[in-house]
Amino acid sequence: MESYQNAVAGKYARITLGERVLDRPLAAVRIVNMRTEHAEAGPDVVISRDLAAAIAERLGRREQVLVLLNRRGYSTAVFCRQCGDTFECPNCSVSLTVHRARNGWRARCHYCNYSVMVPKTCRKCAAPYLEHAGFGTERIEEQLHERFPDARIGRVDRDSVRRKGALTEILTKFASAELDILVGTQMIAKGHDFPAVTLVGVISADVGLGLADFRASERTFQLLTQVAGRAGRGERAGEAVVQTLYPEHYSIQLACRQDYPAFFETRNRLPARDALSAVFRIDQRHRARAHVRGGDAAGARDRAPPRAGNGRRNVHHPRACACAAGTPARRASRAILSERFAPRGHAPRVDGGGCRYAGDPRGD
Repeated sequence: MESYQNAVAGKYARITLGERVLDRPLAAVRIVNMRTEHAEAGPDVVISRDLAAAIAERLGRREQVLVLLNRRGYSTAVFCRQCGDTFECPNCSVSLTVHRARNGWRARCHYCNYSVMVPKTCRKCAAPYLEHAGFGTERIEEQLHERFPDARIGRVDRDSVRRKGALTEILTKFASAELDILVGTQMIAKGHDFPAVTLVGVISADVGLGLADFRASERTFQLLTQVAGRAGRGERAGEAVVQTLYPEHYSIQLACRQDYPAFFETRNRLPARDALSAVFRIDQRHRARAHVRGGDAAGARDRAPPRAGNGRRNVHHPRACACAAGTPARRASRAILSERFAPRGHAPRVDGGGCRYAGDPRGD
């Protein structure tokens, strides 16, 4: 968003590639509503019927398939169905992700790398009712092996490429057609050129939209547009099947249309972004005015009256105090935010503000 805004404003030179090399068409994108899939086939469906049929068709034509899920591991959590106990990291207080191990299941923290073997019974109530929740790339690989037992399947994520040279080895096998399906995280979405790939499947395209990040929709849009571009890079046309629980979300809709300008305009029309932009403009305007009126910091210090009691001078200058020009800006920003986001029936309230660094007792 920032780079595109700078290009629109003329700070960057904008260069647009309007077509693919050799005038090849973009991949046709199909969205699968997983809410409908769950209602018809059950809540445990991970690979939709449309995606499974498309994979079978490509395997029959001896073409290659990429399957993206931006979540590693086998399942996202393990809990007890009887007492509700969940395996959490003692250092980070987050749920442990379950991975396959040689002798069972291992729960691992993806932040500090703490890990523990998953027992067969609950640690609290000793009930044998431990269940896995969610899914990751390991489970996708397992289900693909079950559905297509004759297919040669590889996986690329942080767990499978820890060994030196493992990533190069897997990508070389896929490029030389020794693998039919490649499952992976965002590591397979960027920069790869596999001419034999004619299908890209995206599992849980909305997995990043629930993150506590104001750029979540931008990152989702970027990831989907990049992975869709991996299909159809050769002589045969490509297709992308995108599975999501939120097919109406603008980020997913515009990513499937590869419409970056429309995404930029949609993001800029969001109410919160408009309000924050207005606050920023007001703050900059008031800072500029205060800077012009203030003169130099030394003159302001000499002209300031001594503070009672200690003989120090009370300096209130934009250079000496960064928030000296912030009081009117804060009042204006509160007014804008109150008008835009105040509940209906409530009059917006604008509080006075001061500068705590200048000795104002009303400073906030």
